[in-house]
Amino acid sequence: MFNIDTCNVFNFHLPDQPGILLAFANRLRTADIPLKALWAQGKSKVEARIRCIPERDPQFRDFAKSAELDLTEEIVVYITADDHGGEFHKLLERIASANININEMQAVNFGGETGWMIWTDEEQVEPLIESIR
Repeated sequence: MFNIDTCNVFNFHLPDQPGILLAFANRLRTADIPLKALWAQGKSKVEARIRCIPERDPQFRDFAKSAELDLTEEIVVYITADDHGGEFHKLLERIASANININEMQAVNFGGETGWMIWTDEEQVEPLIESIR
């Protein structure tokens, strides 16, 4: 049994320098903006790509505007399942049977539960969800 949800992922860039991520985290704490997820990837010696899923989207949008972040948004499908073995294969079978292309996938397993974050084209989000139900 899969549990399915969608989330908005916010993308922006910060300078790729020591201490910048800490400064950003401090600004989030000061503004009382909790995050559900954060990814930081240094892409060059100049900037790092940051992705996050905030607890409250409107609050994060306001914060980003005041921080002058060049923000883009995308939808991710978040799927969880108890880890009984074979869930990953079942998930991929359902997605492939619906002829849906996965643009990106990240997965993690903790405490007997696996979670997958799947990015696909926006028009494929609803068909992806339906293929998993």
